[in-house]
Amino acid sequence: MCILDDVCATMHAVSEGADSKFVEKLSNAVSNHDHYRSYQDGFIIVHYAGKVEYNVEGFCERNKDVLFNDVIQLMQSTNNSFIRSLFPEDLVALRKKKKVPTATLR
Repeated sequence: MCILDDVCATMHAVSEGADSKFVEKLSNAVSNHDHYRSYQDGFIIVHYAGKVEYNVEGFCERNKDVLFNDVIQLMQSTNNSFIRSLFPEDLVALRKKKKVPTATLR
């Protein structure tokens, strides 16, 4: 998912071509893995359920699911330790890095 976040961060102003750039970067990173295959519009992951095909059209657009600071703070303040563990970010540090928390960081 870090590859998807990286592509979205670097191509945030340009939607066109972002999905194909994601497949390209993903293929560069894992093309030698036995359980990965790519094709023009997506990729295939082979696992226990068989071959699962992912069409990447709209991947980057859907990855722009920004988690707002007040939602993160609410989840960090819950009494449920499991929910709290899902939101460990230091929001001040993230703002300094100019990173916006997304659901894929979970």
